[in-house]
Order: sequence, then structure tokens, then C-alpha cells
Amino acid sequence: MKREDLVGTPKHTFRRRPFAVIASLLITVLTVAACGADGESGSPSATEPIRILALLATSGLAAPAGAPLLAGVNAAADVVNANGGVNGRKVEVKTLNTQSDPTRAVSLFQSEVASSKPDLVFAGTSSSEIVALAAATTAAKVPVVCPNQASAAGDAAQNPYIFSGAGASDVQSRFFAKQFKDAGYTDAGLLLPNSAVGEAQEAPYAKAFKDLGLNLRIEKYGAADLDMSAPLTRLRDAGSQAVVFFSVGPAGGYIIKSRAKIGFDVPFYGDSAVATGNISGLFTAEEAEGVVLNAYQVSVAQTEAETLPGKKKLVATLAEEKITYTTPLLTYALSYDTVLAAMNAFITAGGKTDDPDGWRAAMENNPTAPFEPAMSSKFDWTKDSHFRGDPGPYVLIPANTPLVNGQYDVL
Repeated sequence: MKREDLVGTPKHTFRRRPFAVIASLLITVLTVAACGADGESGSPSATEPIRILALLATSGLAAPAGAPLLAGVNAAADVVNANGGVNGRKVEVKTLNTQSDPTRAVSLFQSEVASSKPDLVFAGTSSSEIVALAAATTAAKVPVVCPNQASAAGDAAQNPYIFSGAGASDVQSRFFAKQFKDAGYTDAGLLLPNSAVGEAQEAPYAKAFKDLGLNLRIEKYGAADLDMSAPLTRLRDAGSQAVVFFSVGPAGGYIIKSRAKIGFDVPFYGDSAVATGNISGLFTAEEAEGVVLNAYQVSVAQTEAETLPGKKKLVATLAEEKITYTTPLLTYALSYDTVLAAMNAFITAGGKTDDPDGWRAAMENNPTAPFEPAMSSKFDWTKDSHFRGDPGPYVLIPANTPLVNGQYDVL
């Protein structure tokens, strides 16, 4: 399928889907005034396309995640359009490159709202970007879906129109606390990035381990660090019997190599964020001995997730799009699932996209039809938390498990 290059400046037009090209030439796209944030704009017509603004990093430090997230957004739009759209309205995707700069993300969003308010925003290549955007998108009452675990992403009271496809940090922290308790450990270590997403992990992990009577030593590393020997040495010298580490992108590989470098050969467990990147080529099998990653089943071949209709549809759609996988399937599924949920919510609201409170209520009722998610059969958002309550079951895999077509091939 031929694609238009829409990554770059705000001058690009919305990406037209094959099913909408002829119809779009026959209609006039109505401009939604910025005052629409206060509910004063006119209702969209039945033929006006639903416009998704994808604010993603396709260059810069966060770019390795930006490309698969964008592919997931586009796949979701294609599935919706191939099935009649949202009450007959087709979906268009416009992509703007944040260049991995949170300040630029805010500026791009504000420019778009001032000229033509989008119906939905997908954003948050990094947690820093969604944290920066939250105040502006909430003030504008623009529906937002994202893949992030930063507290701003799931704070239903503070940011009522933001929904995250990621599970709340306390789900995984409780999982690991139980793992460590069952294994007989009493002193654990936790290695986090010194960033917004790292900060979001700290309190849930501290509480989960304390609740089970476990001692937890927390150390942090910088986003630009290539050698993690210093914080790992502190965890080793503190007597940590096992360690959980959190990272996004290549940092996980640097952690594993640094662990081997200092001879810190206690069991290491990578948080599921580690398994969102393809890091198996960054270390040797010997260096990864004793290291496992916590992966969602959607990214692991030959698991129960293979039976989910939503996963089958995502994989088939990415194949039709001739996508070359650069990360595990999870990254694609995070954007795919949340965009489809947003479209389901618009359908629940009768196809209306000018009622953000109605959309929010529909999202809190966890809309999984007519478009089914890939990661699990439900979302479990609530009025109190906009983190995904059920992102799908976990499976622990060896860190050097090869990634084949977006899925870890354990066997």
C-alpha cells in the first residue's frame, strides 16, 4: 500500500485512506474553531472524516519507539476504514514529528488546535512528552490515547480525557514482589531511569515490596548513560539478592552488559518495558545468563494470545501494510488497541466526536466492539484510573530470546 510521507512540519495534510479518497474529494472539510474546546463548535457532519493527530517522535532519542507506534495507529485506522468507518465516517491520520522534544510536542499540538482541532490525539513516544502535553490537551478537551505509564497518563481526575494503553505500575510491581517472596528473597534491588517514567515506578514498587516484608534498594541511571556499573555496584554492595530493572530502548542491553562487567551474577528481571525493544543483539548469551524479561503474551509466539481475534487482525493488517518489525509486537499493539478503543467509544456516542465528556464515559465502559483489541479481550479503565487494568498476561522469557517477526520465539 502506497503511503504519503506525512512526517515533518505542520504543513502536511491529513493522510487519506484508500477507502476515503473519492469521497473526500467531494466534500469540504469543516474547520473546527479553537473555541470548540468550550463546546461552541458545530457538530461534525456524517461525511466529515474523523481526524487523528499522531504526535510522535520519528527522529531523536525516542524514534525507535515512534515508528512502530505510528504503524499501530495506521493499522487501526485501516481496520476501521475497511469496515465502514465510524458510523460511515472515514478516519484520517496526520503525523507530526516531535523530534523527541516534549516542548516541541506541546507547540505542535497548540498550532493544530488553533488551526483545525483534531478529533483524537495519539501521543507519548516517551513519558516526558505525555507529561508535557497533559495540561494543554486537557484544557482543550481533546481526547487523547497514549502508551505511557507516567502518572499523568492515567490520572482520571487531573486529566479526564487521557487514556493509557499501559497497565498501572502497581500491577507489575505486585507481580514481581510476589515472585521475589515466593523465591525466598529478602533483599531486592530496583534500577530505574532518572526520568518521569522512572519516578512513576518508584512508589508502586516500594509499596508492593514493603507490603510483602521485603527490603528494596532503589538506584537510578541517566538517560544518556552507556555504562551502568556505578548504580549496579551500589545495588551489589547493598546485598541485593535479585534485581528488577526498568528501561526503554537500548538501555536494557547496557544494563545487562554492565551487570556482567562487574560480576553481579544474581538473578535479574527486566520489567515489561524492557521487552518493548529489540535488545537481544546488544549482549552475548553468556552476559545474559541469569537474566529474564517480563513480556506480555502478545509479543511471545505460541502462547494463549495467539487465539485472540484482535491479535490475528493486527498481525494480518501489518502484513498487508508490508511493515518490517523493528520492535516486539507489543509496541504496535499499544497504539493499535487504544486507537480502536477510541473509535469504539465514538461509535457508542453515535458517531459524535464533539462531546469529550460523552467519549470519556464511553471509554470508561471499556469499549471492545466492534473493533477488538490485540493485547487482551478487555481494557478495565475506570472512572478513577485511566490506566489499562488488564494489558494481558505476562510470561518470563530469557533475555537473549530471539525476536522473529515481532514476536519472541522462545521454542
